[in-house]
Formats: sequence, C-alpha cells, structure tokens
Amino acid sequence: MYACSLRRVRPARTPFSPLVCSIALLLGSAGTARPDALITINTDYSSGSVSEVQLGSPWSVSMDLEAICADPVARSFGGLLYVVNRLGCDNIQVIDPVGGYTTVREFSVGLGSNPQDIAVASPARAFVSRQNSNWILEVNPTTGAVSDSLSLAGFADADGFVEMHRLFLRGRHLYVQLQRLDRNGGWEPVAPSYIAVIDIDNDTEAFLGEDS
Repeated sequence: MYACSLRRVRPARTPFSPLVCSIALLLGSAGTARPDALITINTDYSSGSVSEVQLGSPWSVSMDLEAICADPVARSFGGLLYVVNRLGCDNIQVIDPVGGYTTVREFSVGLGSNPQDIAVASPARAFVSRQNSNWILEVNPTTGAVSDSLSLAGFADADGFVEMHRLFLRGRHLYVQLQRLDRNGGWEPVAPSYIAVIDIDNDTEAFLGEDS
C-alpha cells in the first residue's frame, strides 16, 4: 500500500512552520517483511529519516531508524523499502526493515537527474522516472546497473522536457505521468499533461490520454 500525507507542524515557541511530507508504506502483504508495522519516511526538507509505527496497542513509534535524503518518496517490493532520493541526491536507497533498517544498497540514477519514482517489476527489473531527463531508466534493483532506457521526448512541451513524474506498473504496461512543466515560465504546467503507456516487453510507448 502507498499513501502520502502533507501536514504543517507548528513547534512550540518558534515562528517557523515547516512542511513535512510523510509517505507511509504498509509492508503487510504476502512475502513482505513487517505485517505489524507502518513504515514512514519523514522530511523537513533539510534532512530525512525512516520511522516505524506499530499497528497495535500500545502503538509504539520507533523514530529515525535510518537516514535518507531531504526530498524522498518511497515504494515497497519484496519486503524491501525503495527510497527515491530526489534532487540533490539523485539515487535509489534500498532499506531492509527486517535487517534493522539498514541500507543494503544505494545506486545513482544520474547526477542532477532528479528521480521521481520507481516501479519494481522483479528483483532484477525496475523502472525509474527522472524529471531532468526525457529518458526513463530500466535498472536492475539488486545490482543498481542500468540495463536499458527509453526516450519520451516526443511528448515534451516547448522547453524540450516532459517532466516525467509518478509511475504505475500493471502487468506488462508501465503508466508514466508526464507533467509538462514550463521551465522558462515559472514551472507552470503546459496543457495538456499526458499519461504515456510503455509496453515493457517490447519497449514501445503510446499516448494514453490527457489532462488539461
């Protein structure tokens, strides 16, 4: 399961109100690692960490179990937590909850590429969207090696970038959100935004629809 919530935290006796994004992943399906825990990634946009909330009385919380970058999103697959460390870190951090929340591997997806999401198809195959590139990466999530890439440049707006964002994988089809942001005009969206569909068995892409 995947969810994201935004909330404003107002510490006592401080004029600041930092925006904190917590992305929670419930590792409770068959074959996953922690059926009794809700795992969150937390950031104040200067640092980040992984925490755990027990899903039963006394609802205990274990905080700051592993350090991550300040602008993260995350997915789970096969009992592992895949943290996408975005602009400034540009890597994928793989964390093992059963192994004491240790980072078991970390691999770059391109300096300055600003990765946005990861969709893991198998222990040997995953896909990474990157905002500062029109090439979606296919990687081996076990080794970190790049095995292939596919250009989505044909869907770009006038600035030449598609600004790919979130991913959804179902069967052989990978759905890619294309934001089409105007880099020369304050990063406003250029209508229409698209969803591209990639047949991962044939490495072909198609236009699915638009959101104006």
